[in-house]
This record gives sequence, structure tokens and C-alpha cells, in this order.
Amino acid sequence: LDRSSAASDVYKRQIVIRGHESHQLDSYSNDPNIKLIDHPEHPKTHLLHSIMRASKHMSSGFALVFSDIIFDAAILSKLISSDQDIVLAVDNSYTYHKHLIDKKLDLVVSRKSFDSQLRSLQQESLSDLIRIGKNIDEKQADYEFIGLAYFSKNGAKALIDIFEECNGKISSGFHEASSFKTSGITDILQELIDRGYQIKAMEIYKGWREIHSHEDKKNTELN
Repeated sequence: LDRSSAASDVYKRQIVIRGHESHQLDSYSNDPNIKLIDHPEHPKTHLLHSIMRASKHMSSGFALVFSDIIFDAAILSKLISSDQDIVLAVDNSYTYHKHLIDKKLDLVVSRKSFDSQLRSLQQESLSDLIRIGKNIDEKQADYEFIGLAYFSKNGAKALIDIFEECNGKISSGFHEASSFKTSGITDILQELIDRGYQIKAMEIYKGWREIHSHEDKKNTELN
């Protein structure tokens, strides 16, 4: 996904990794704009290994979209045009909206938490990401990662290189995961940060919603 591509073109090159209930997507198998990739080992792994099933399609850069969100295309367009190698869409509304389901959020700590010069009433459009994970105390976090991110060609290469380096070689825990095999995307993002790669957080405050039920979808359409 080159930055010269318009956001609308993204939807013409969709790659969908399917695991649980994969047959529900069979109707898209003949769609020339959608490529379905199966991950039969999904019960034994976690999100990271599902995502990396599409690694051969990442070399030019790609947008990562979790399957349980609905979002305004303008958010994706903004991510792609940010000129950063890895940029995540984040939102701080979790601090005043209680989720209706019991789940751990992908929380983010940004550099502005540690630098008083960055603290102000004016929102920073981009912040350096310091920590990311599900086990971060909500009082220490700045944002929630919403499940939408952009990796440039260089960002994708870094992700693939580190995944290939770690895969099959790490037998113990990997950040918050009990093993590399069961690690999530936040675990490898933290590994990238720890190795000195810069990951940016782009703050948004509207235009997206997480969907967990038909009722969620219905309410989103009404709003």
C-alpha cells in the first residue's frame, strides 16, 4: 500500500485472514477485490500469527484493520498520509466510557506522560508510543489502541524481520504472552519499541466503534 494510493483504493486490495467460523466468509471467495487467507492453527496461536499469515503481501506497506471495528474512512486516510513508518490510531474515550463487555483493552502509554513540555490542553496530533499492552494500569495509560494502524514499506519490513527472527526461537514468554506462539500484535509492537523503532500514536476522538453484537451494529447505523 503506497502512500500515493488514495484511501478509497485500500478497499480494492483487501486481504482477510480468517480463523474461527471461517465459513461465514465463503461468499467472498469469488470477489476479485478480496483475498481470503486461512489460518487453521488459530486455536493454538493468537492474533500476531494470524496477521503474519499475510506477510508476503506486506512488502509495499499495509493498513492493519481489526475485524471488530467500524470506522470512518477519513481516519484510515489520515494514518496513511502521516509520513510515519508505523502509526497507530488511538482514542482516550475509554477513560470516561465503560465498555459493556468484560475485556482487557489494548492500552497505550505515550511519551507525553513523561515530558511536562508535551502536556497541554492542545492535543498532540502524533505522540511517540512508549508502552502498549493489555496489562497496563488504566490510570497510567493515555489511550486505547482501536485496532487500526498503518505500516509503511520500512515499517512492514521491521515487523516481518523481527517476527521471523523470533518465530520458533523464543521458547519462553514474550512480553505479556506466555509464549511467542500465543503472542498478540501488541507484544511485537512492544518489541519494536524496545529495539528502538519509533511508533507513533495518532489521537482520534470520534468516527469509530467496536462491534460485538448485532445490537452494536444497529446502534452504530442509527447514530
